[in-house]
Amino acid sequence: MIDGLYAVEFRTNNDHGNGIISITDGSINGGDSGYYYQGKLTQDGKSMKLKLAVRQYVAGFVSAFGTIGQFTLELEGREHDDEITIQLHGNVEGAFEQKINITAKRIQPLV
Repeated sequence: MIDGLYAVEFRTNNDHGNGIISITDGSINGGDSGYYYQGKLTQDGKSMKLKLAVRQYVAGFVSAFGTIGQFTLELEGREHDDEITIQLHGNVEGAFEQKINITAKRIQPLV
């Protein structure tokens, strides 16, 4: 996986949205209009797993899962051969019915 700045698009059962993340040595930090995300990615070849903590920083902002203030996503996925695109899917930890699909595209190297 190549470190960099990635644009993310996500879709849940009920909603969709977008944000931005940075990836540095498997550490992920980012956010959107009302939430920030942090986690550590493990990779085996092109396959990857990730637990991503999602925390609200704008009071009352509604997430793609509704009015949850904080939660953890359990994700797995794969880096495409182009080394620019990552596809992830998973759910809210402990809530298998709350599914999410994420596409991340590298837009810029980190400075």
